[in-house]
Amino acid sequence: MKNHGETPASEAMVLAQDIVRFGGMQLFYSLAVKKSVPNNHFVISVFLDGETASVNAGDDLDLALEHYRRVVSGIVTPCTLEDVMSDFEYSCTKLRKKLYKRAFL
Repeated sequence: MKNHGETPASEAMVLAQDIVRFGGMQLFYSLAVKKSVPNNHFVISVFLDGETASVNAGDDLDLALEHYRRVVSGIVTPCTLEDVMSDFEYSCTKLRKKLYKRAFL
């Protein structure tokens, strides 16, 4: 028996949406979660004039929200989203390595 209040595992549930007007453009941003077992996966999407880009934002809600806020405040377009997220992931990995080194060495 299907519960009508639940969304199927394959559907994404939008957690946050923003619209930013910049230089005559109107950018639409969203942060969604795709529920799955064992971890949920977060996705950041950017829409502009029929162009859409989506990237995986990991399985940690706090980190996904931080990345989403940075994307929105940095005026990221669909064509730059993948590069920006790669930079965020690199900086987070570098920071984790530095913290690990300080804690254990």
